[in-house]
Amino acid sequence: MKVKKYFAEDMQQAISEIKKDMGSEAIIISQRRVRGKGVLGFFVQRLEVTAALEENNKTSFSYELEQELQQDLPESGQKFLNGMQFEQNDSVDAEESIVPESEYKFNPAFADLSLYEKADPSLPIQEELKEMRSLIEQMVSAHENSKGVRNEHLELWRHKLQTHGLGEASIDMLLKIIPEDSWEDEKKVKSLLTDYLSELLKPLYNGIRPGQVLSFIGPTGVGKTTTLAKLAAQLALNQRKKVAILTIDTYRIGAIEQLQTYAEIIGVPLQVVMSPDEFKDALLKNGDRDYILIDSAGQPFSKDDQSQELQAFLREVDKPHDVFLVLSSNTKSADLLQAAAYFMPCGYNKLIFTKSDETLSQGSILDVINKVKLPVIYITNGQNVPDDILKMEYHSLASFILDGVD
Repeated sequence: MKVKKYFAEDMQQAISEIKKDMGSEAIIISQRRVRGKGVLGFFVQRLEVTAALEENNKTSFSYELEQELQQDLPESGQKFLNGMQFEQNDSVDAEESIVPESEYKFNPAFADLSLYEKADPSLPIQEELKEMRSLIEQMVSAHENSKGVRNEHLELWRHKLQTHGLGEASIDMLLKIIPEDSWEDEKKVKSLLTDYLSELLKPLYNGIRPGQVLSFIGPTGVGKTTTLAKLAAQLALNQRKKVAILTIDTYRIGAIEQLQTYAEIIGVPLQVVMSPDEFKDALLKNGDRDYILIDSAGQPFSKDDQSQELQAFLREVDKPHDVFLVLSSNTKSADLLQAAAYFMPCGYNKLIFTKSDETLSQGSILDVINKVKLPVIYITNGQNVPDDILKMEYHSLASFILDGVD
């Protein structure tokens, strides 16, 4: 770091000498009026300016200049200057010389020679300081106006995401990545949010492989049976896979008849099992099938005995096993999180969201993902079998969650 003192009649001359000697990247760290050498020097004062050239080109004001500039500034201006990190230097030599680097410490600041050059060279030093103070007040005003615009757009997007069903934690996670200069461009903000969310979801989909046994669990009325029928039809009819359906739902009236109708239309066998032992035998019997789909009874959160019974069935599976937690998109976030916690002992490893066509707000899906850190594999958007089911991956899911946030 090069630090040097210059002597001149006025600031304009000093700046000219500094730029000629050090270049435009030099910084001014202090200035003051000093007497010249000898007897005559007692009556003649010159302007002493200390300048420096840093490798990283960061700038710093002197402590003395800070004190001058802060006089009569409003509170906002003083806070602005305080953020510039001035340094005090009491060592002054009236002779022009190279100053040892150890005498000075530098911190990042805001202004450089260009700020001094804006001052009128014909004005005395106090007038220059006054003019510089005015320039800083303008910068403070511009900074605060910019901050106000940013806050306005930030709150607008926060409201949009809240309306879309996202919780506060998810909103904070997304909005923190938007650059300062992007808030007014809504398309750019939407694109940045989608890309960022996509990258967050990507690790959840690494190394995913389908199991041979697919179990469907979840609260009452979320559409587990219809979702199972859609997947069974796609596997059997579209992909020509050998499929079997087992049901352990013996609680709901009409559940077996509904599933039997689907099985007959699709052309796959259906077996009703009443106990974990029967369930184990049925798995062995259908061991040659490409896929075995398991339907289960809906679980009210207050029935712990039913949850334990379900866990007993699932423990009998000794093949590659996917346990899908099926949740409804039109359920509020708090209830979805409660369901996710309730079914956690059942060991689900993938998610399905149903009834997306019954709500315009898909943000609660992200709240569940943030909680359980598991991928959403399917989203259903209607009652038609085998249609109205979407296969998800990380980018399509990010787009789906933020769809409608405009």
